[in-house]
Amino acid sequence: MTWTDALTGAGETWTPSGEDESLWLTSPFASRESESAELEDPMSRFTGELLAHEGPFASPFQGLDGPSMESGAIGELLEELRVPEFEDAIAELVQESAALHAERGAVFAGETSGASAAAEAVREHLLPLEREADRLLEQLAEMAGDREAGSIGEDEADRLAASFTQVELPPGVSPASEEFLKSLRRVAGKAVSAAVGLARKGISAIGKVIPIGAILQRLKGLIKPLLRRVLSVAINRLPLALRPAANRLRQRLLKFEDESVLAEAEELAELLSADETPAVASLEVLHEDFTMQLADMLMAEDGEALEAFDAETAFEATAQGERSDEAGGSAGDLDAARIRLIRELGELEDGESPAPAFEEFLPALLPALRIGIRIAGRDRVIRLLAGFLAKPLQRFVGPRLSRPLSTAVIDTGLRLLTLESPNAEDERLAGPAALAAVVEETGRAVLAEDSEFEDPARLETAATMAFNEAVARNFPPALLKADLLELETSGSARAVWVLRPRGYSYKKYTRIFETTVTPQIAASVTSFGGTRLDAQLRASGAALPARARVHLYEALPGNILSRIAALEKHVPGMDWRQLHPLTVQAATALLGEPGLGKDVGPRFTANRNMIATGQRFYFLEAAGRPGGGGGGGGGRIIQQSPPSQAFVELNGRPGKNWIRLYIFISEPEAQAIASRIRKGDTTAMVLALRAAWGAAIRSVMSSPTSRVRILSEASPMLEQQVAAAAAGIASKVAEMVVGKLLDAAVRLGTDYAKLKAGHFADAADAPALGVTVVLTFPVPGLGAVLRGGIVPSLATVGLLRTIASFATGRVLPAMDTQPGFIRTLTP
Repeated sequence: MTWTDALTGAGETWTPSGEDESLWLTSPFASRESESAELEDPMSRFTGELLAHEGPFASPFQGLDGPSMESGAIGELLEELRVPEFEDAIAELVQESAALHAERGAVFAGETSGASAAAEAVREHLLPLEREADRLLEQLAEMAGDREAGSIGEDEADRLAASFTQVELPPGVSPASEEFLKSLRRVAGKAVSAAVGLARKGISAIGKVIPIGAILQRLKGLIKPLLRRVLSVAINRLPLALRPAANRLRQRLLKFEDESVLAEAEELAELLSADETPAVASLEVLHEDFTMQLADMLMAEDGEALEAFDAETAFEATAQGERSDEAGGSAGDLDAARIRLIRELGELEDGESPAPAFEEFLPALLPALRIGIRIAGRDRVIRLLAGFLAKPLQRFVGPRLSRPLSTAVIDTGLRLLTLESPNAEDERLAGPAALAAVVEETGRAVLAEDSEFEDPARLETAATMAFNEAVARNFPPALLKADLLELETSGSARAVWVLRPRGYSYKKYTRIFETTVTPQIAASVTSFGGTRLDAQLRASGAALPARARVHLYEALPGNILSRIAALEKHVPGMDWRQLHPLTVQAATALLGEPGLGKDVGPRFTANRNMIATGQRFYFLEAAGRPGGGGGGGGGRIIQQSPPSQAFVELNGRPGKNWIRLYIFISEPEAQAIASRIRKGDTTAMVLALRAAWGAAIRSVMSSPTSRVRILSEASPMLEQQVAAAAAGIASKVAEMVVGKLLDAAVRLGTDYAKLKAGHFADAADAPALGVTVVLTFPVPGLGAVLRGGIVPSLATVGLLRTIASFATGRVLPAMDTQPGFIRTLTP
């Protein structure tokens, strides 16, 4: 007999297969008497297969029809129009707007009456930005004048684009809005340069018949729909299963006749990331769609096509398609369903079955899953799963039976999570919230595995394993067996993950750890983008070793980090930019509890704008300064600028052939180096520069796919199809380039100190935070290598020899110094 058969209670009966009792796990709960084979990595295999071809892009594009010359030119255009700073600015704007929405109380204590007011607050927040963006583009259009793109040269276009970046921005806008406008100037410059290039190549007639100023006027039409989508993400109304609108544009823009290629690429992308589901639609989608729309506008064949272009209508059409998708439910819908479930469970009477409430809630999970929405017999599976969950959980339902569970949750430390004690309603719903978390996690795990549904025995096993794991995470240790294998921690200090009262939109661990962060520990822990924790803390000006309190969080569908931080304002110094991924490595080093960590795929650690459902994070609060008091750091460990980090750009286009290294030095480190420069202490300056330089370069090795950008001739920008190939190239290039750059750090630092020390000090004095040093290495033959892939060839041998000469000084880089955080030079 299985443990599910032994439990009593009303509701639909779960019928086990009875074929093999060894498949079943024992009950995770303490008895009533005591109640007082590794899989092959598909990404590595796919990458290896691609690298075996002559070129990295050979396999994905086999069988494509259409004019390859034009498709290649469009591919170059799309990559040329991509401005990383604009992508970052869009993400920052979403984070800022989402925090505002959360702070205005869209969903608290299950009440949704404030949702409209909160959404309106975000709209009002974005309106000034929309007006200022229009005003800025009007000004840039006047600067461009009536000249046609076909009548000016590339050098003149570059000078015009560079002049755009000098236009002053309006005072008084929010920090994210300022970054948006600043990077929009770069986008306008890219649009001008691209129009000139297309006109000179004869690919598009737009530059020959439309003045550049008019092109920039049309660029205004892209801003309003972009900000509308920013609003949708910020207020949790963008579909969880969002597909980039750009997918619908590729077919027409790149003129591929075989639609199956794109469909196959999408399925491959899902296969490679099937173990994790994004918590929210990728913020990269917003930038990608904007870039595709801009390219579409620039590729108009004549003036009439340009004048007929309506970006807002185009965006609305793609958004309508997303909303009409059967998987198009939003995170806001799931939040509302979760709150409704908690309330319904809190209102059940003793002995009443929770199965109907479970059955009503489980379909709300499907839009967040890639596969679950397409399962056959969905209603039958949900009905059976609801009945299965009702059997063991019914013992905690009702006024009399739920009280011990709520009390146990509160006793694990719920009162310690806020400065204010939970009110009576929070305490009453603590137990129902734990039940809801178990149901959601079990349902999410089971419904995502459509391969289990046809075999009842496999479905039973999957449901039981998922249930036991969910119970171990969400139920107080006092109610569980001490030897339960699924428990994440050992010993008497176990706590529990709880849905945060009132919001119920993320989870927090009820134990706040006290730890000492030593320089050695900080150097061993990797954060977002491959940066080390010590680089993050140096950017905050923190001195190590330091005592810290460690707060732990877990993301639910629809969450982004700024929303969590906005609802955790009672934690001194809380800032979403200081939430770090709680990997197994980080949990082991900082907490001594590896089971609390969770590793996710590299796409969810590349930056803070793309996180996974169930991904965990930690925040370091400086210990010994209650309430954020004290001098200096204000009772917190918080960065005032981004940490030192680097980016690599390989440009193999005709007339380019360079490797460009962008080394950003954080504000505190830049000021320390500048101070040594002013004192004339060259040795100390070189040593400080080398330390910051080395930390920055190591970030490339730790996260090559997000920090290596490849620009090659005629390489269509079909990200989903070539992502694995690009990742393979980036890794190979990073392995070769970064290793040599580390060897060259001392020499380059010395050369830079002799030649550019004054420039560095001037850049450090600028208002922008931090300093970016740009090194450009000429690499003859780089374009041939990128066209042929990383395979033995004469071009590759030449590349390796050039890279080897970095450390010997035979190839001296051009050195440029820019204030602030720079990822690309203009144009």
